[in-house]
Amino acid sequence: MARKSLAQADVWLIGLFALLVYAATAAPGIAELFDDSLEFQLVAPTFAIAHPTGYPLYTLVGGLYSRVLFPVGNWAWRMNIFSALAGAGTVALLYLLAKRLVGGSRWSGLAAALAFAFGPVWWAQTTVAEVYALHNLFVAALLYAAVALGRLPSDRQIALLCALAGLSLTHHRTAVLLLPALALYLLWTQPSLRRPQRRWLGWLAAFLLPLLLYLYIPLRAAMGVVDLEGDYVNTWAGFWRHVLASGYTGFFTDNSLAVSRTASDWLALLVAQCGWPALALGAGGLALGLIHPKERAEWGLVWLTLAANLLFALSYRVADVEVFWLPVFLCLALGVGNSGHWLSRLAARLDFG
Repeated sequence: MARKSLAQADVWLIGLFALLVYAATAAPGIAELFDDSLEFQLVAPTFAIAHPTGYPLYTLVGGLYSRVLFPVGNWAWRMNIFSALAGAGTVALLYLLAKRLVGGSRWSGLAAALAFAFGPVWWAQTTVAEVYALHNLFVAALLYAAVALGRLPSDRQIALLCALAGLSLTHHRTAVLLLPALALYLLWTQPSLRRPQRRWLGWLAAFLLPLLLYLYIPLRAAMGVVDLEGDYVNTWAGFWRHVLASGYTGFFTDNSLAVSRTASDWLALLVAQCGWPALALGAGGLALGLIHPKERAEWGLVWLTLAANLLFALSYRVADVEVFWLPVFLCLALGVGNSGHWLSRLAARLDFG
């Protein structure tokens, strides 16, 4: 009982420490003009319409939080602290996920959490009103929920995972990159699911139901609310253009705003976020995760998540592409935790600890 309480205290302390750091370094108000963070500082408290894809979950939760749950300070700072909260939750979940992947080692969980928590790209997103802290909270939550299913999950557990996946899509469209990995993981670990069956319909409904949150956009538009740029058209075609962010697909091809980067640019980004030691430990830990058959499915899920997000980040040629690398950094941090686990085992065998 005492050991269980201590384990629960671990994650709370780690999350609280991250929150204190992020909150202490959060921007005190508007961080930058003509920036998405300024838009979200305005959109959420006023329940307006954000730029594509509309971000209905962020707007609704952020509005409720800033008006009811945390009516402290100016509006801009409240939304900056919202990112700090989401960031702290991500770090806490990453700690739990790393622990589960390596069999309960607190030090491995701590290594993973620290490797991710204070990288400059991630840290910056936890101090301003942006969507990426909450998005990576969903990434960590989906991976943890999938790994926590065990080998004999109930129908309800799978339904909850499907609902969480659907909810993640009401926040950021790149959550779709996790869906193939999650589906393959379920089919790999649950052979009984490979045959078509009626309960699939219930899980599909659990996945689709949260997507109704996108109705927020036309409903608010019908009340006279407009997006800040005035681009949203409240028609069937206009709705889908906004939700699918079709105007952003041009960044996968050459255009006047697309930014090209070289392999050295990508390497510099990785080193800036992780540092050489963590980068080496992360890559090594990810490779080591595939060695034992009992752990191969879980680490395969991590690998597929990393690969899908890496391919997207390499292909999407926007100026702030570093934020789309965050799920990759998160997976590398899990590798750091696994390397720590293997190094501790090696030290024990050599009588170094």
